[in-house]
Amino acid sequence: AFSVVSCDDFLDVRPKAEKLENDLFKNAQGFEDAIYGVYGSLQNSALYGRHLTWGIPEVLAQNLYSTNSAIEDLSEYNYEDNDNLRTMFSDIWTTAYQTIGYTNNILEQLNDWSQETLPLYNYYKGEMLAMRAMLHFDLVRLFAPMDMNKEGIPYVKAYSYDVKPFFKVGEVYNL
Repeated sequence: AFSVVSCDDFLDVRPKAEKLENDLFKNAQGFEDAIYGVYGSLQNSALYGRHLTWGIPEVLAQNLYSTNSAIEDLSEYNYEDNDNLRTMFSDIWTTAYQTIGYTNNILEQLNDWSQETLPLYNYYKGEMLAMRAMLHFDLVRLFAPMDMNKEGIPYVKAYSYDVKPFFKVGEVYNL
């Protein structure tokens, strides 16, 4: 009797604190929790916690100097010879697209709602559209050429694991 009664709990390997997607997006509080999660991920050192605020842009603008070898190579636009620098850029790319994925998930969940059923619907949608655009903007300015007709970055508008095609720089700015 003991094994039959407790079998379901034993086989459930999800942590108790983990909220399932269906439970999270059932009310306004769930949407706000998810949005706070997106804002929280922006604090990652690979994004606005360091690299995209006072890190990489300031070094590239020659406003910040350091004796760190990765920073010295960055200030000389030598991206290929320093593994730490390549890891830094890889972390920015990965974390930004991960955060874009969170944002797209919220936007897709909002499709089942409206202004009548979720009073702050327009605010949530506007914030997430702006967040997605801002992250893509920073990615295109760091990883794409200035030429509007050249290949830029993938612009991801859906929550999926599919590899997305690269858009031209001008197309990214239009999106």
